[in-house]
Amino acid sequence: MARGAMPPRPPAGGRGQPPRRGGQPAKPGQRPQKQGQKPAQKQGMTQAQKAAQTRHVLEQQRKAAAKANQQQQHRQRQAVFMREAHGQRRRNAAEQRTAEVAEQVEQLESILATGVGRSPTIDLDSLYQTPEAGLDFDPGPLATPYPEPAWDDFAPAGGLLGSLGGKAGQQRREAAAREAYEQARQQWEEAERLRAEQLATAQRAHEGKLARQREQTEQYNGRIARVAAGLRTREPAAVESFLRTVLSRVPLPAGFPRRYEVQHDRETEQVRLRFVLPGPDVVPTVSRYEFRGGVEELRAVPRPEPEIHQLYQSVLAQVTLLVLRDVFEAEPGLAGVRLEGLADRLDPASGAPVFAHLVRVAAERDQFAALELLAEPPATVLGRLPARISPDPYRLTSLPVATG
Repeated sequence: MARGAMPPRPPAGGRGQPPRRGGQPAKPGQRPQKQGQKPAQKQGMTQAQKAAQTRHVLEQQRKAAAKANQQQQHRQRQAVFMREAHGQRRRNAAEQRTAEVAEQVEQLESILATGVGRSPTIDLDSLYQTPEAGLDFDPGPLATPYPEPAWDDFAPAGGLLGSLGGKAGQQRREAAAREAYEQARQQWEEAERLRAEQLATAQRAHEGKLARQREQTEQYNGRIARVAAGLRTREPAAVESFLRTVLSRVPLPAGFPRRYEVQHDRETEQVRLRFVLPGPDVVPTVSRYEFRGGVEELRAVPRPEPEIHQLYQSVLAQVTLLVLRDVFEAEPGLAGVRLEGLADRLDPASGAPVFAHLVRVAAERDQFAALELLAEPPATVLGRLPARISPDPYRLTSLPVATG
């Protein structure tokens, strides 16, 4: 360019600005972008992006709320299930305990019916014992001798191996083998000696056991024979021993006392019995159990007091009648029985254990045989005999002391 010449005029709208990066000129009316500045759509989120993000947040919140609600409902259902399961367990427990009480009452109500359904007679011949069979001596391993050592198992090898070391070597090997063999024989002889001693000891123990069993069997059979002979001659001791066996077999509920005294009069063929009766605690004071869900309580429903007293009186009458029945049937030689039923109690004044006299009955064989034991309530049946019963047996009110 010549000195003093005007520079060329920039294009319209450019005002001397350098061309845009990329070689594209700026559009008219558009501010040039500073270097490093991002477009507007890159500087901030568009409205669509903001809306999408809002929708995403709301969706996450909705899902979280739904999950929390689901968990709450699960906890509520679980709590309801646990309450119902607990209630069902308690109801089951109530039903089970009620059934146990009902079974106990049924057992108490059927003492007499159960007892008269079997025979109380005792066949003395069936009581004789014989020594147990199959008691032959079994020595077990002691019967087998230990194997005797054999020289062939110790003798040194012959042939080529035996010639090693010459004659002197052969002699040394034979001497060592002989020593080992003698030592083995000594051990075997000692083991056999001990085995023989143990076998003899075991045989003596077995024979001693058999002798003791024979002696015990003979003593037992001797007692049976004496009782049988005494029953035939009406010896009081034999009759009393026999009746104690009869009384020990009376089928009574578990836990009932089994204590008695027997006295036999040969001249009158009368027997006096003192028999301990069960106490009032054998009657359950609970009628049933029920579960009250509102207060989460397993409640025992009391048995009415008149029902308790009536059941206990029935138990006393049943036991008395069953004892009389078994004694009369088991010993046909008896003419009558005088029975006194007692119950354990504590003396109110001293606190000492004493007897409450609850039942007294005098039964002749003909009188008792005429009774229909199961036709009426037990207390009614007992009342048909010359009997006295405590006015309040449940409170262990004692009868006056008998003078006869």
